[in-house]
Amino acid sequence: MSGNRILKIRINSVKTADGYHILRDIDLDLFEKETLCIIGESGSGKSLTGYCIMGLLPPNITADFNLTFSKENEILNSPEKLRGRKITMIFQEPMTALNPLFTIGEQLSESVRGLNRAETKRRVIETLKDVGIKNAEKVFHSYPHQLSGGMRQRALIAMAFLPDPSVVIADEPTTALDVTVASGILSLINNLKKTKGISLIFISHDLNIVEKMADRIVVMYGGTVMEAGSINDILGKPLHPYTIAIKRLFDERKANNKGHLPEIRGFVPSVRDMPKGCPFNPRCEFATEICRKELPPVTEDANHHTVRCFNYKSFL
Repeated sequence: MSGNRILKIRINSVKTADGYHILRDIDLDLFEKETLCIIGESGSGKSLTGYCIMGLLPPNITADFNLTFSKENEILNSPEKLRGRKITMIFQEPMTALNPLFTIGEQLSESVRGLNRAETKRRVIETLKDVGIKNAEKVFHSYPHQLSGGMRQRALIAMAFLPDPSVVIADEPTTALDVTVASGILSLINNLKKTKGISLIFISHDLNIVEKMADRIVVMYGGTVMEAGSINDILGKPLHPYTIAIKRLFDERKANNKGHLPEIRGFVPSVRDMPKGCPFNPRCEFATEICRKELPPVTEDANHHTVRCFNYKSFL
């Protein structure tokens, strides 16, 4: 990826209170003005990675990780200093992410710093208009229950962009929305990202969305990264059996959208039932004895396409 790196993410481990790994051995770079999509099935660790970057992990979680934010000679490495300033987040569930006891204006105003009350109100209303809310003054004084799901999600997007961040994390922002509304939300996020010149981490399980949004893709499974590379690498020449299976399902679904819903055999393991070795080995048709004993190291080619697999060369 060309351009300047804006965020370095290194997660050594995130564990439950009783010592089970939730995330482990994750090393990610985010570059200026790019969209990095994180994909994988539910339970793969995508959203928790986003919460880790934001410093929003539950208190009973043990975490060993570090971040380095670097832009225009400014270097920060504390989530508390980054959160709500340099890095913001669009949360997954618009129905519950907003406090029902406060108006939209009151909640969005908390994201604005250094302005008086009148200037803050003006800034919030302008941002509500930027995200496609025409009756912004009315919405400013409304409570969340008075808005539709799509309007609430637009308010959350406005909240994320109000501090003029350098990085926005979007955690499956269209999950609870119908298809038509979701399409508008995706276009809005993409347009704001380009207009504001930010970097975007987009978390999704839907390859249809990722295909339209991504510059680079990270494939997660079992709390770690299985493969990472440019969109052309991941969708054009995937290396990991898990990525290959996801791509096969995607292609089959597009070719026969009225037929049987294809699937990958087996189930995503829980953190307490994670197999030894490669977490994907019970579902992998290429697994060998070493796959069941050791976590594969990450291998990288000259194009920065990385894969975590002992046997990927044998089925290229």
